[in-house]
Amino acid sequence: MRHFFKALAYSWSGFLVLLKEAAFRQELVMLLAALSLVCWRRGLSALGAALPWGLLVLVAEALNTGIEKTVDLCTPERHPLAKAAKDAGSFACGTAILTFALICARELFL
Repeated sequence: MRHFFKALAYSWSGFLVLLKEAAFRQELVMLLAALSLVCWRRGLSALGAALPWGLLVLVAEALNTGIEKTVDLCTPERHPLAKAAKDAGSFACGTAILTFALICARELFL
């Protein structure tokens, strides 16, 4: 049980780190606004369809932030592999955002 509470503390610390990131804050606001719009237009039942995909956006951003911070720790220099790692993380975020947007559009307009 002690391990469970330590894991919760580490997760909370990670959330606080992410709140310092502008991209995470923007995605969180976007997520809340889009989910509110979906619920207003289609009701709470539509929330079940959109929420998991919105959470995927936050997961992708968390992983991307971890990649970026690790690369920055490893080298302050510009390197093609560092750029590739950061670009791949950014692609993951972009893909998650696009998926969430498509799900929300389906819930709003179909």
